[in-house]
Amino acid sequence: MKKNYRSQKKANIESFLMEEEYQERKEALFRIIGEFEKAKLGYSLACSFNLFLRGVSDDFHDFDFIIEEKDSERVKDVVEKLGAKLVATGGNGYCESLVYMHFQYGRVDFDVIAGFQLLTFGSHYIYEYNSEQLDYVDVDGVSIPLTSMEALFILYYMMEGWQPRRKYKRKLIYEYLVSQDVKYPQILEDTLGDPLPQNLKKYIKILLMK
Repeated sequence: MKKNYRSQKKANIESFLMEEEYQERKEALFRIIGEFEKAKLGYSLACSFNLFLRGVSDDFHDFDFIIEEKDSERVKDVVEKLGAKLVATGGNGYCESLVYMHFQYGRVDFDVIAGFQLLTFGSHYIYEYNSEQLDYVDVDGVSIPLTSMEALFILYYMMEGWQPRRKYKRKLIYEYLVSQDVKYPQILEDTLGDPLPQNLKKYIKILLMK
């Protein structure tokens, strides 16, 4: 049975705006992106909140912002002026992004990432923010930019080599891409010449043949 992403997306956004469990996260998100817009900083939201806003999953825990490397110090300054505290930086041998900063804003956690780089399966993949390859979703009159599903599929596949539990969401993303038109085929095509896992390339080729 084909999943009704539109219905789940609508229910998720209504819950995000109305339910008490999301109150702190909602207020934090709108403050952060409001300051990003004022400072004219490019960004997109990835990972669990991205999937939540698309109706692919029904919950999320934190926010993952993808930015340009050149803006990392400005972003740090903006969120620290809001009161966010930087609590972790750097990589772990598997996720070695060019910039990784983990913040706490009250009880809300969020990551800021530039040059999202994964070293798994004996290979590596790096995703760079691209303002021309984003999707947008309206949340209470605010247009929120989302990292493309094509990029998320590759990222989640590569994350499996470090965290096997990522397989569940990688499969959800693949099902979504199979059911929709591939919007940014160039993201997929650009990986075919890279030394990525052959099974990942097999999935990519199937998506490109749709």
